[in-house]
Amino acid sequence: DDTWASTSTGSYCPSARYGHTSVWTGTEMIVWGGRVSNSSPYYTDTGGRYNPASNSWTATNIVDAPFLRYCHTAVWTGTRMIIWGGLGSEYHYTGAMYDPVGNTWQFMSTGNVPSGRAYHCAVWTGEEMIVWGGRTATASYSDGHKFYPDTNTWSPISTTNTPSSRSWASVVWTGSEMIVWGGWGSDYFNSGGRYNPDTDSWTATSMMNCPESRHYHSSVWTGSEMIVWGGRKCLLGG
Repeated sequence: DDTWASTSTGSYCPSARYGHTSVWTGTEMIVWGGRVSNSSPYYTDTGGRYNPASNSWTATNIVDAPFLRYCHTAVWTGTRMIIWGGLGSEYHYTGAMYDPVGNTWQFMSTGNVPSGRAYHCAVWTGEEMIVWGGRTATASYSDGHKFYPDTNTWSPISTTNTPSSRSWASVVWTGSEMIVWGGWGSDYFNSGGRYNPDTDSWTATSMMNCPESRHYHSSVWTGSEMIVWGGRKCLLGG
C-alpha cells in the first residue's frame, strides 16, 4: 500500500552506526558491525536481529564475534551469516560465521585467506562465499577467493581476464555467475566482469551503452538482468 512504518527502537536495538552490514534470514534481518562514532572507540563488534512480525530486536552474541570493524561484507548461507574483512584497527583478513539459532559465532580459517582489505564485494553461490576486490590505504585488489563454510577452507580464484583492481564495485549473483561492475581504483570504472565458479573463468562485461564510470552505486539481479543505479564520480579527486 506504498506506506512506511517505523522499526522498534526498544530493547536491544543496535546503537546508531554506518558502514555496517545486514542480511535477511527469511524471518529476521541481522545487522552487525559498523562505525559508531568519530572518537575512540570508532568501531563495534555488536549487532542485532530484527523480527518484523513482532517488531522487536534480539542482540547478537559478542562472544567469539569478529573484531571491531566496518566496511566489511556479509552473506547469508541459509543457516548462517558470514562476516569477513573490513577496516578497524587494521585492514582485516579475519571473519566469523554466526548461527542465529544458537546465537553463536565460529571463527573462519585463515589458511589461504585473502590479504586484509575493506570496500570489497562478496556473494553467496549456494555452496560458497566468493570475495573479490577491495582496497587498503596503499593498494587496491583484483584478486578473489572462495570460502567453503562446510569445511572452513579457502581457495583462490582465477586472476586471468579479471576486472582491473578496484573497490566500491557492485556485485550480484545470477545463479551461475558473479557479476562485478563499476567501482574505483586507479580511476573510476564503467567496466566489469562475469565470474563462473564452475569453470573458474572471467568474461568481460560489454561496454556498449553501459552507464558512465562511478562508484558508491547499487545493483540488483532480477532473474534475467542486472540493474545498476546511482553512484558518484568525483572529477576533482577525493
